[in-house]
Amino acid sequence: MATKKNGGIGLLLGVLLVLPTAGTLAAPSAAKTVLITPFRFYAPADVAFLNPGILEMLTTRLLRVGSLSVKEWTKSPVDPAEAMVLAQKQQADFILVGGITIFDDRVSTDARLLDARDGQPVLLFSRFGRRPGDVLEHVDLLAAEMAEFFGAKGGH
Repeated sequence: MATKKNGGIGLLLGVLLVLPTAGTLAAPSAAKTVLITPFRFYAPADVAFLNPGILEMLTTRLLRVGSLSVKEWTKSPVDPAEAMVLAQKQQADFILVGGITIFDDRVSTDARLLDARDGQPVLLFSRFGRRPGDVLEHVDLLAAEMAEFFGAKGGH
């Protein structure tokens, strides 16, 4: 009977020793840098004037994530291949590329957060709206999903 008791204590000690290690593995890593690029617009009219506002919205919301540094590329939209080169030049860990399609009274917002090491998407975002103004809500939701990806707790 004494061996069963000691075995149980050994098992309990083993579990207690493993639990702190598991918590450490799940802890947030060092600060990361994300580079936000202008979105491509696919619309019958020129609406690229929206890009500065979209960049500002995303940057402001993401700066609330304490472990995240945000950089903006304000020149022109980039495709995923160009994004990789740009991310390296800007020393970013992640880069956001996306597009907004407006047709009649409908809007689709699509974005990819790419890992700058290998170009693989780590977050995909796609929303559809019935009014072009829905893009503002889409950008807000995108920022919230990115903040969650980077470890922010709660709302935005």
